[in-house]
Parts: sequence; C-alpha cells; structure tokens
Amino acid sequence: MAADVDVVRKALRATMLADLPITPAPGDCLMISGLDPADVLPAWRTAHAAMPSTGRRPLLLDRAPTGVAFTTPDAREDPWPALARPWWDLPLTGDTPQVPGFLTIDVRRDVPDPTTRTVNRYVYERVRADSGLRGLVPPYADRLTGIRNWQRPERVELLLPPTTEAHLPAAWTGLPPAVLRCWYEQWRAELVAAWDGARQFVVGRRPETADDAFTLACQIATVAGRLEMNLWEIALAVTDGEEWILT
Repeated sequence: MAADVDVVRKALRATMLADLPITPAPGDCLMISGLDPADVLPAWRTAHAAMPSTGRRPLLLDRAPTGVAFTTPDAREDPWPALARPWWDLPLTGDTPQVPGFLTIDVRRDVPDPTTRTVNRYVYERVRADSGLRGLVPPYADRLTGIRNWQRPERVELLLPPTTEAHLPAAWTGLPPAVLRCWYEQWRAELVAAWDGARQFVVGRRPETADDAFTLACQIATVAGRLEMNLWEIALAVTDGEEWILT
C-alpha cells in the first residue's frame, strides 16, 4: 500500500492535490483528505486526469468510508426493466399536474389515452418545438443540471478505488452498477460525488433526439426519487446541462 501511495503522490505532484494527506481506506482504496469543499469539481478533474498514472477513478464523499465497499459486480444486464414504474402507464383521472400553467391544452382531446408518460411526452414535444413556450419555463424548474444545484457539504474526502471503470464505485451511490455503466456508455456520464442522498455527475454527451432525451428523463426519474421535476422538465434539462445532481 505504501508503494500505491507513492504512485499517487507522484502522479499528483505539482497539482492542487499535491501534499494533501493520503491514507489507506477499506477495499484497497486510498483517500485524500484536507480538500476545500468549494473545490469539489476541480479536485475531481485533477485526479481524473491522473487516472492513466494512478489506475484509480476518483470519487468525492462527505465522510470516510467504513467497511469494504469496493466490489467488482457484473454490470452487463439491462437495469431498466427492474426499475420501471408501471403506474406511469396507467390511465390518468382527475387533474394532470404534469401540464404547466402556461400551456393551454385539453388533455382528453390532445392526448389519446392519457397517462403520466404520454402527457409528459406531449408537453415535452410542444415546449421543445416552440421557443416561445420554452422561454416561459422558469429557470428554477431545473433542479437537475448545473453546478448551481450541486450540494456542498462541510467536509469532503477524495476516495481513489483501485479501478478506472466508471461503474465500479457504485457501492457508494445507492445506484445499481448497471445504471452507471449504461449512462457512461451512452452519455459519458461520470460520477463525481456521492453525498448523503445526492449523486453528482459530469456528462460528456447530451441527448440530441427527442426520443433519447425522454428515455433518459424516465431513467433519471426512476432512480432520483426526491427530484421534484416532471418528466418533461427533466427531458428539457438533459439537453442543456452537462452536470447532474440526482437526489
């Protein structure tokens, strides 16, 4: 382990992480302490750039890990059937809160067999295609994308698990490894931080088609149970933002 510490220290020499304490952590991990919570993304990018030398993918945590959390699970399965929300496809009755106040539609007339999924898709298509309508979506409606939404805990630790695979740090996220693998392969979504109840990502590729954006919105909604956004709002957000926070 001392040799591993030396390798990491050498790779991070002359960076913002130089000279910070590096200690062993469970599961053959290393941990860098003493970071400024305001520097989460720059610290992650610095350690990420050093991955070819360290062989370790960085992950920010708000506490030191306990127990051996690092595993090498099989992540090739399709995670979405098991996570599906069947009630999204049940007929809607009564009010339809998915429809924003600035959009006047008759759901029963404009959306055949309205369900949560079909109403949200209809609203998304209408707003996406009309710049005037899109301009009426309040900025605060996007609670998913942008650094402004990221949480900043009082304490941060930079964990370095012994892997460069994007899905293997899943044990600290509460997400299935197959979800991380799927998003990395499709969108180059990489986990930056896992706080208490929040997971923060940077994304290298945005969806370009309506089908891809809405599919991704449904996926995000299935695993972000405290994200207070409608599916159509998420679909709009993922086409604009390159940082996510899932709560």
